[in-house]
Amino acid sequence: MHLSYGDRGVMSLNGKIDRMDLCEEDDKVYLKIIDYKSGRTKFDLASVFHGLQLQLMVYMNAAREEQQQKKKQGQPQVRRKKHPLPPQRARS
Repeated sequence: MHLSYGDRGVMSLNGKIDRMDLCEEDDKVYLKIIDYKSGRTKFDLASVFHGLQLQLMVYMNAAREEQQQKKKQGQPQVRRKKHPLPPQRARS
């Protein structure tokens, strides 16, 4: 993944998503990212806002970009499932 900083340059990030669940329903794709190392850490929107808890957000952005590329290339995006992923509520 590459993050552009305008005229200040580009930062490259490398990593591995432990688990990514995908579901397609009514032409929408739902992604759920699971990081086993931070599995006991609760998602905290305030920590994300202050830049203290960014790993899952970066993973989600990378997964979203990957799915968009697959769609552009005509590749299948997801395995069909009968039910969408259960909703996850952000805690603040």
